[in-house]
Amino acid sequence: MEDLSPLITEQHKTKHYRPVAVAIIRNARGEILFTQDTKTGGWQLPQGGIESGENAEAGLLREIAEELGTHRSQLQNIQYKGRADLDFEPTRIERRGFTKGKRYFFFSLEYTGPSKLTVNPEEINDYRWADENRAPEVMAATRREKAELILSFLDETDGK
Repeated sequence: MEDLSPLITEQHKTKHYRPVAVAIIRNARGEILFTQDTKTGGWQLPQGGIESGENAEAGLLREIAEELGTHRSQLQNIQYKGRADLDFEPTRIERRGFTKGKRYFFFSLEYTGPSKLTVNPEEINDYRWADENRAPEVMAATRREKAELILSFLDETDGK
């Protein structure tokens, strides 16, 4: 896997774009996991900030464990898919000090654990598995720019 550490370190130093790991998680049926954010109520892919000094894969696995209660042994075939920046909305106040937006690092993974997930209610209201072709419908209430960004990476994922 490409070493993303310099890109992450640079963002923590400049405080321009907050580095965020995003998980495109598929189950055995090829469905994608979507989570409902407690703050916005919008549906998105599991994701979370990569901490200073943390590599992208470690941040990804930590966030998945924190939000969904999964273990590394339940996640297979982790592949880096690419990155993209998303600027903050003009009215957004960012409490961590980042000035421009978020830099999303996308990964695809296969989930092999139990069908029922244990979500962290402080971060996730609910979750659902959905076919890729239903992703636009699931994300209808999500900020348009963010939904479009996520959908562009779903189109690039390898077979289901």
